[in-house]
Amino acid sequence: MIGLPLAAVLAFLLYLVAWFHAGVLYSGDGTYRRYAGETTFQVAFPPIDLTRPGRYSFRFTRLAPPMHYTVGFRVPERTGLDAQVSMQLQNERGEMVFRHARRLSEWNWLQDRATIDGAITEVPIGGGSVRIERLGAGPDDGWGTHFTPRFSGTYTLTIVVERAGTSPAPLLAYPVIEAYTAGP
Repeated sequence: MIGLPLAAVLAFLLYLVAWFHAGVLYSGDGTYRRYAGETTFQVAFPPIDLTRPGRYSFRFTRLAPPMHYTVGFRVPERTGLDAQVSMQLQNERGEMVFRHARRLSEWNWLQDRATIDGAITEVPIGGGSVRIERLGAGPDDGWGTHFTPRFSGTYTLTIVVERAGTSPAPLLAYPVIEAYTAGP
């Protein structure tokens, strides 16, 4: 009888440790960091050269805390962004969380970060106000290049440089998964 409450307390303590020490249980390719630049949580993967066609796959699991993450690229040199790139995220159930293919210059840019947002609609809620709804959200709340990971989920991020960029020198893009909160 004592074993069950003790197990519940231990499970709860493990949950608290995982939440307050997010990343301690992360496993997979890439480096998990807290407070990397303006991000609260980040997984940084090895860079890819946009001037060479190629396929890159990264696996990970136990991404915590469970919140909204954005997958994209950090590109310090924003010249020659004419490479055609596809990015897809698939979970261990074989479900496509998201898949997008387009020229990198057509992604949404904020400083050196490129991401893709999904479609939205405004729903009137009265008094001249609207509620924003995301359209076409997929498994694990996949929308654009955004998702909410399940702690027990295992994911494969696949990036393909389908058509190389025309930059005469190598152009490195750093695949990242990032989450933001209001403060540390």
